[in-house]
Formats: sequence, C-alpha cells, structure tokens
Amino acid sequence: MAALGTLDSEPEFRPLMRRWVLGSAAQRQALDDDLEAFAKRFPEGHLVRMAKALRAWNALDRSDLDQARSLAQVGLLGPPGVPNDLAMLVVGAADRRAGKHLEALRRLSLLLHKMLDSYATALLNEELVEAAIGARRWRDAVRFMEVWQREAEPGAARAVTVRIEALLTAVPAKELYAALHDRGEQGESESGVEMARLVAQQLAVKVVAARDAPLARLLLAGHGVLLGRYGEAVARLAADTTRGQVKARTVGLLLALGTPALRRRSADVVAGMTFGLGLPGSQARLVTRPEGTSAAEVRLALGELAAEGAAVIVAGIDAERSGEAVRYARANSLPVMLLTPDASGTHRAEPVVFLVGEEPVATVGVLSGALREAGAKVVAGLGTPLRAGQAEDGRLGIGLQHPCSPLPAAAELRAELVGALLVYDGAYCNRDIWALAELLRVPVGIGLGASSVGKPAATAQLLSAGVFPVDPDRPDRRLSAWLGSQRGVPSWWTALGRDAAVLAWSAVQDLEEAATEDLEVKARRVEATSALAAARASLWTSETLGFGSDRRIHRTVEVLSGASRGEP
Repeated sequence: MAALGTLDSEPEFRPLMRRWVLGSAAQRQALDDDLEAFAKRFPEGHLVRMAKALRAWNALDRSDLDQARSLAQVGLLGPPGVPNDLAMLVVGAADRRAGKHLEALRRLSLLLHKMLDSYATALLNEELVEAAIGARRWRDAVRFMEVWQREAEPGAARAVTVRIEALLTAVPAKELYAALHDRGEQGESESGVEMARLVAQQLAVKVVAARDAPLARLLLAGHGVLLGRYGEAVARLAADTTRGQVKARTVGLLLALGTPALRRRSADVVAGMTFGLGLPGSQARLVTRPEGTSAAEVRLALGELAAEGAAVIVAGIDAERSGEAVRYARANSLPVMLLTPDASGTHRAEPVVFLVGEEPVATVGVLSGALREAGAKVVAGLGTPLRAGQAEDGRLGIGLQHPCSPLPAAAELRAELVGALLVYDGAYCNRDIWALAELLRVPVGIGLGASSVGKPAATAQLLSAGVFPVDPDRPDRRLSAWLGSQRGVPSWWTALGRDAAVLAWSAVQDLEEAATEDLEVKARRVEATSALAAARASLWTSETLGFGSDRRIHRTVEVLSGASRGEP
C-alpha cells in the first residue's frame, strides 16, 4: 500500500484503509461514517482525497452515482497519484453503471497497469471487463479478462476465475472462437494458457448447446487440447454425419459488409444472383453468410454455408478474403466461384476454384496504359479497391490512389501533377468527376460498369466487355428482362452476381441431395465441380458462354472513346 498523507493523519488513516481493503461490502459501508469523520479532522493533504475516494466507491456500491461522482471530484482535482487514479476509476465505474460503456472503457483503459495497490488493480480489471462487454468489444473483454487473471492476488485467483467463467457466457460463440484463433496466430505465452482454456471450454459449452457442428470441428481441430472434460461432447458433435451436406438446388454466397462500399457491392451482387436464379418463384435456394472481419470468421462463415447444403459457393466480393475462400475450397473439395481473384494467384492451381471476375491487370491496367499512351505521366485511381493512402500500384500504372467519396480536391491533384483520372471497375463514383476533370483539364478513364458517373465526355476512354458500357437508349438485348423490370442499368457487381448465379444453377439444378455420408457428400461436390466447368449460358460480362479450360471466364477487354458509346 502506498504511504500517503501527513505524519499526524497517517496513523489514524492506516487502520481505516486496512479495514476497507480487507472488508466485505457491508463492512466497507459501515466504515463510511469513520471515513467522513477522518476527512473533517484532516481536511488538508493527500489522505483526505483518499478517504473521499473510498467513500465514493462505497457510494457506487449503494448505486448512488451522483454522490460517487461528487466525492470523486476531490481526487480528480488533485495532483497525479493514487487518490487521483482511484477517483478516475470511480468515475469510470459510475459511467459503466449508467450505461455509458464506451465512455467508461476509454476512461478506464488509461489506468490499465497503472494502479499501485492490488485492491485497486482488482477493481479496475473487473470494471474494464464489464465495460468492454457492455460496449460489445468482445475481444477487448477477453484481453482484459486475461490481464485480470494474471494480476490477481494468489488468495483471490480462484474467485477471479469463477467470475471470469460467468462473464464469458456473455461473449458470442463466434467472438470466442476468433479470440482463440487470434491467440494461436500470435503465439501462446505461458501466462495465457489458463485464459485460453477458459475461453475454449466456454466455447465448447455454447457449441454443444447450439449443435453447431461446423464450429465444433474447427474448435476440435485447432484447440482440442484445451477442452478437457468437454472434449468428448465436442468430438461427438464434430463427427455428426449432418456436418457436411448437399441440399437440392442450393447456392451459397459469402457477403462482405465491412465498409459502406462493400455493403453496397454485396447488395448489388445479391440483386444479380437473385435475378440469375429466378428468385422468387424458382426452385433455386440462395443462402448467405457475412464473412466477418478475420480469417477465422471467414472460415466459419464458409463452414456454415456448407452446413446449409450449398454445393457451390460464390465468394470474393472483398478481394482481401479471396485467399481464405481458396484455402477452404481446397480443404473441403467444395467448388467456389470468385468474383475477384486471390491476389497471390493461388486460385489458378486449385481445380475447385473458378474465377468469374477479372484481375486488375486485365482491366484497369489496360485503361491506365491507354491514358499513359495519350500523354498522362501521372494517373490517379478513383474508387480504388485499395485503402486510401496506400502506396502506388506501379503494376497498373496508377501513381495515386483515392476514394470516390469524397473526391480529392483539384488543388491536391494539381500538386501531384496528375495528368488523368481513372475510375476502377465497379466503383461508385458520383457525377462530380466530370467537373473535377474539367477543372484539371485532364482526360478520364472509366472502368467496367462504373456506376453513377453519368454520361461520359467525348474525351473519356471507357473499358468495354460483355454488355458494358451500357447505353440506356440502345441496351444490349441480353439486358431486356432486367431493364424491363424497371431496375435501371446494372452495375458491374450486379452483372458478376448474375453471371455467377446462372452458371451455378447449371451445376446444382439436377444435383441429388447428400446428407448422411462424407463420401457421398464429396461425390456430390465433385459432380458439382464438373458440372460447373461444363456450364454454358448467355453472360452479361463476357461474350463467352462459360469457363475456359483454366476455370476462368475469358473476356475481350477493349478501350473505347466516350464519343462512340453512351452512358456506362
């Protein structure tokens, strides 16, 4: 315990402090009058602020948040030190009890590893965990639980473990698995083994209760050693013969919802796939799952789609997750159609992976090259799939990367000597691009199916493939049914979703169900893979009718002038 206060007050305060630290909640409340009397006798110095901080915590325990904050103000107004830290802890705890979980989390996080006394450390760690749970910051909650367990006094360790076990029940199963997976990727420290065991066993309880066979298999394969007495129940569930199945006429879709642009892209893909499958009204069945934010969540979502009976899965709305879909396809012999390729190129060697979309070098690279041939030394890419601020992509000839919303300022582009603007395939850019180009007096290149940019200037260069660019006054006959339903011009992502759907339907429409034996499920997936390779249909994104021998849709990508075509 830190030594605080004057020589006169400290002998009287020390036994009060000791009784408060070691006392039960009722015994602490009984000390309130003594602490108040002490503060009146010694109104100056550090110890009066300490006494008021202890009384503030008593007020918290009585749910008197106003008095707790009022008493804590004395400590907050003083210099840095133990009373100040304890007062800040009280205010953060009051915020949490008032339902201000994020505010509490921000305040309390500043105190992590800073409290000098073990009793204050224990109070802080529990408050941090509860604030993180209230704010639904699940991984932070698990991290703070580990800190709490590691910093617990030996005599309190068992009680802390019991409390953590109770609090873990509030964390969703997927978040528990993600926390385990992240821990495994970072390497396990000795101090974290016990926390990993608690997380794994609580996850086992949730998995068994929910009969979640896909998650049971992942848990058993990656963390079975931690399951202890729960291992047998998880193993039985993981071996459940319904874990892999093929249901009649079922196609899966992995959604990407991490950013507004990805959510819009996903909505367009869903619209295209729904149209391509003839839904509602057909015998087709479309099942979807969000991919989440981590590799573990992507694998879990793919496993759920497989458990739903999808014989073919469409993925790759977010190119950053395509690689995980490729690895899942390989491990499970499940055909996957990628709307955007895996950047590492591993999809090319996988016989169960089919590429529906295009690699940037085949589209954006062509457009960038045309702009450079026209004299532009620096090309700015708009609506880039890369994050703003990433390095230039020399492979595509793009010198700068910018989002479409908001568009960069003309002055910023002039300073970089930008000589042309390029809109990526399927980007959602507004019509202000033409005003920006006019200010800069530079040409614009429009990628495949770029949405909302309006009618191109005569000097614009546009990529052409399949029905794109679309002239609303003279649309390609392949779009008759879509436009006849008053849906407007389809985006590139809508078209990719539609083409993936019509090819997937060819692969699954006559497929028999398999839900009892692994060998039978695998046989149906092999059958679906062969049918997908042979599928033929009229496509919107290509003049070809299906996949080539390399399992990708081939396209003739050309550059046209804005004067020769209508609105993209």
